[in-house]
Amino acid sequence: ADLVVQSLHKTMPALTQCALLHNCSDRVPQERIDAALDIFQTSSPSYVLMASIGNALRWAEEEPERFTAYGERICRLRGKLAKLERIGLFGGAGPAVEASAYDPGKIVLYDRGGAWDGRALYGRLREEYRLQPEMAAGRYVVLMTSPADTDEGFKRLLAAACEIDRELCESPGVPADAGSGSGNAPAEGAAVRPGHSPERVLTPAEAEDHEKETVPVEKAEGRICGDLIYCYPPGSLCWSRANGSARRKPARWRRKPRSFAESAKERSESSMGKIFVIMGKSASGKDSVYRRLSTDASLGLATVVPYTTRPMRAGETEGVEYHFVTPGALEEMRAAGKVIECRVYQTVQGPWAYFTPDDGQIDPESGSCLLIGTLESYQQLRAYFGADTVVPVYLTVNDGERLLRSIGREMEQKSPNLKEVCRRFLADEEDFSEEKLREAGVELRFENDDLEECIERVRAFILEASA
Repeated sequence: ADLVVQSLHKTMPALTQCALLHNCSDRVPQERIDAALDIFQTSSPSYVLMASIGNALRWAEEEPERFTAYGERICRLRGKLAKLERIGLFGGAGPAVEASAYDPGKIVLYDRGGAWDGRALYGRLREEYRLQPEMAAGRYVVLMTSPADTDEGFKRLLAAACEIDRELCESPGVPADAGSGSGNAPAEGAAVRPGHSPERVLTPAEAEDHEKETVPVEKAEGRICGDLIYCYPPGSLCWSRANGSARRKPARWRRKPRSFAESAKERSESSMGKIFVIMGKSASGKDSVYRRLSTDASLGLATVVPYTTRPMRAGETEGVEYHFVTPGALEEMRAAGKVIECRVYQTVQGPWAYFTPDDGQIDPESGSCLLIGTLESYQQLRAYFGADTVVPVYLTVNDGERLLRSIGREMEQKSPNLKEVCRRFLADEEDFSEEKLREAGVELRFENDDLEECIERVRAFILEASA
């Protein structure tokens, strides 16, 4: 490429949104770049971000040994991961594909047998081993590494991969080499190589407004591309809408002809149900709003009863607010791969877990449902079911009012624990910080100072989102 935009915040000690523009050849005059920047750049730049970029570049220049050590750690890690039996590593121990398509710092793992998809690997690494992957795709999971990673961190990743590998190898009915053929592993060597630029027969704007149809990929030759096609990682644009060699109706290509079941699924996608997650800080009225909405016949929402290992409080009923289970029951469900999301809180009475298992309560294909969760559980549900399916309903209440409600509720208990009230109150400030809400994409707020007004606003929102 002649011009390359490179993010710094992915693998360098720089703040989010920091990036560089590299001019890699003499084909684009610097004067043209400067002119474009004069048009599009802001007159009020963030000097915090600029300083962060400068600091990252200084760090790279003054401490090159960090990158040398990082390269050695990556080679050791990849060499060991490549020896696993069921867990596959894209690229193997070394650059088996062209350099333009290979980044050894991106660890791309997949199940050779095809029993686990990308989401399953993502959830297991995150929930059980506390390793945060970059993303999950249909068949694989991507983990980003950087010079800031330590030997201890790589050892944790290797230990997790080895344990999952052993578990998959012991799975009955799925041979270790079941996925060695095409279709289960990312397509190594399938890099887009420089070559003939296709004719542009429409502008991208014209193609966007044009009528489109979906065709099998083998019948897409000679057609106008109707959408953007990316390869991730690294997120490079492979084909742009409006490219083609004949003036025919733009086509959205697909990999293979659809079966009747696939066609029916595609037709029903627009009518898939939503998962509405009510969340908010403690004493924000989540239970009250949940009870009223779950019994509103006009909404037609299925209810989801979460699970917890904490003791039952006065006034609670098994199977209504929660399913109350033992820590041992949680571990049995986790071992069976039935836990969608789980959060553990260190309380003054010991660890309490709140979790949602895959027990049949949540089925978007059967309709919409309603449940109570946290910001963390909302993000995990969204990663499991998809961002278009999971919808946040965030309730807010004045902090003073919340504290009074919490104390009043606790004093109704047989043995009031005001220390736990204070712990929850302070923890909420961190768990629901504005920064975390922005990162999770939660923008809409429902003030719950008046319960009836709040319920009506949430009800209208659910009806609109469901439509």
